[in-house]
Amino acid sequence: MGHVSTTGRSARGNGGRHLLWVDPARELVLVSHWTEEPLGLIREVSRTVTSPS
Repeated sequence: MGHVSTTGRSARGNGGRHLLWVDPARELVLVSHWTEEPLGLIREVSRTVTSPS
């Protein structure tokens, strides 16, 4: 999977550099501080994480 999941939701702060991404369908929570490319980070993590069985 090389794209961002449509079931996830995000919150950003500090000029967009702090990120909270929650994807309940995939049981995934991602928290990052000082992220320059939040969408790229979400894509990279999404590509490596599979949906729970």
